[in-house]
Amino acid sequence: MRVAFFHDEDPRLARLRGELEARGHRVIVVGPGASHRFLERLFDDERPDIIHSLGRGPTALLQATWWGRRLRGAGTRRVSDVRGVPFVDDVVDGSLPGPFLEAAYLRVLGLR
Repeated sequence: MRVAFFHDEDPRLARLRGELEARGHRVIVVGPGASHRFLERLFDDERPDIIHSLGRGPTALLQATWWGRRLRGAGTRRVSDVRGVPFVDDVVDGSLPGPFLEAAYLRVLGLR
């Protein structure tokens, strides 16, 4: 599974990345200042299965919304760890340990 974390300096990112990569998943980190052109090329080659918005910053909300809507037709699903965020498929706590986070993503993708 490919997971793209859209964040604005979220301190949980290192742990989340490490735990998911240890479970064999590809993790893409999109932070402040990420180039739209770079992401376009990256997502053409490696479309994420899940876009996870971490927090309430502009990268986590605005960029993730834009990419989530653009990639939705190809099967990408978007989750947020904040309730009330528009255009998300589900709320998934970004503090969950790796196995539970993986299970939540599989549920959102309809694979569990």
